[in-house]
Amino acid sequence: MAYLLFAALLWGLSYGVNGLAMEFATASTMGLLYGCVAATMFFPFAEHASSRKLRWHCLGIGAVQLGIMHYFYQNAFIHLESHQVALLGLVTPIYVGLFGDLLERRRPWLQLAFALGTVAIAAYAVGGRFSSHCSLRGVIECQLANATYALGQILYGRLRAVHPGLADRSALFWMNLGALAPLLLTLLIPAASPPIPFRWEFGQLSILLFLGIFCSGVGNYLWNKGVARVPSDILSIANNLPVLFGVLFGVFFFGEGGNWPRQISGIAGLLGLLWLNSWVRRGRRGKEMGEAR
Repeated sequence: MAYLLFAALLWGLSYGVNGLAMEFATASTMGLLYGCVAATMFFPFAEHASSRKLRWHCLGIGAVQLGIMHYFYQNAFIHLESHQVALLGLVTPIYVGLFGDLLERRRPWLQLAFALGTVAIAAYAVGGRFSSHCSLRGVIECQLANATYALGQILYGRLRAVHPGLADRSALFWMNLGALAPLLLTLLIPAASPPIPFRWEFGQLSILLFLGIFCSGVGNYLWNKGVARVPSDILSIANNLPVLFGVLFGVFFFGEGGNWPRQISGIAGLLGLLWLNSWVRRGRRGKEMGEAR
């Protein structure tokens, strides 16, 4: 549990730090810089992924889970405050269920309904009229980031099931390397990566190094270590810790405000939807096990 707690603290703090970083760098630049840092950290372990096919699988998963996700995730900070981005991370488990159903060739309509419900509640939670700090575009970008991260989790879980000997440290190198490809492509599209003047100053470099080394590198490694050491019920609770810490850091450390009655009711609605989704899925699994007997 200590691995998960420390990773959650790092990720919770990263929400506010990301908000600061977006003042002097584009989403593509940030993703590339600390993606390179994270890949460099895990480079000594790259030789353990000896299969060329396995490397390509890791590269592809990283392009989705880390590359495309980071682009939408970083851009969301332009339109939302950091604690709002953290709040919207609550809905990721529903996307995990949706993509799990699709890949298992089960009817996804119920999960799709839950996903659409989370978008509506999330839009309500972060602001009704969508001012300059509470934009519908930011909500949509958060949902796209959540969805691509969820898809990457499902794909990586399926890969590990087929290749149980794959080391997480080795996979993280190839995944971070794969993340660079879509981010490089966004640099070629001016509308996708509007220019922001970047100065190689100590403060800016410190923020990017913190995000690359601790949040992207150490955080992902500790989280994967913790996942293998706790039961599923503890893991489901731990998945909400980064959101809790992100909101607390945003309000008390970075001095962000907000419409708290709306946001608290939105959190309650999202948690209620998550509980209902979990209850429905448990019932369906029980029914499937009963039919199998």
